[in-house]
Amino acid sequence: MNLETRLEILHSSSVIDTDTKDIMMKIINMFKDKYNIILTEENASMMITHISMAIMRVKKNEDIKSIDVSAYQEVLENENYKKVLEIYDDILSISNISFPEDEKKYILVNICVILENI
Repeated sequence: MNLETRLEILHSSSVIDTDTKDIMMKIINMFKDKYNIILTEENASMMITHISMAIMRVKKNEDIKSIDVSAYQEVLENENYKKVLEIYDDILSISNISFPEDEKKYILVNICVILENI
């Protein structure tokens, strides 16, 4: 399965809406075009699923459980932190979504994992 198929399954099962699916495809393309990072099922399935669900939670005004402090602290201390924030800002621009602080922290952790594994 590839990420597009993953998004199609989430969409066809009404877990995400069409707008969210389109946003996620733009995010996948942004990683490739701007950062030369090819997102795959192996390296990005967790991040793609999380951001998709985060967008839907924001749209439905649902909360998420707070992130583990130590997991987030690792992001703050990571050598890629500046790039993580840059990518997060690009995601905000593409999605036009204002994520709550807890969602932001989870997304930052997911981006950090991608950068650590390329």
